[in-house]
Amino acid sequence: MEAWERGSGGARKEEHQEENYEGRVIVRVGKDGSLEVKELWKDQDKDYGAFLGILAVHKRMAELKDEAYEEKRNQK
Repeated sequence: MEAWERGSGGARKEEHQEENYEGRVIVRVGKDGSLEVKELWKDQDKDYGAFLGILAVHKRMAELKDEAYEEKRNQK
């Protein structure tokens, strides 16, 4: 089972149950090396649900890309 499937906090939360995580930090690294940091303190369940939705779309897009590649390869 992947860490993201275990619920909010993943493997670290599972291994360090005594620690309490109240928020999240997102760090975006730009192509030029610049950093953009955002702290999130509410709506963790909504954000996690959105992440899982985006992950499902990402996986489906990868499947479609693979299928298109196979179809193109089989046409030759």
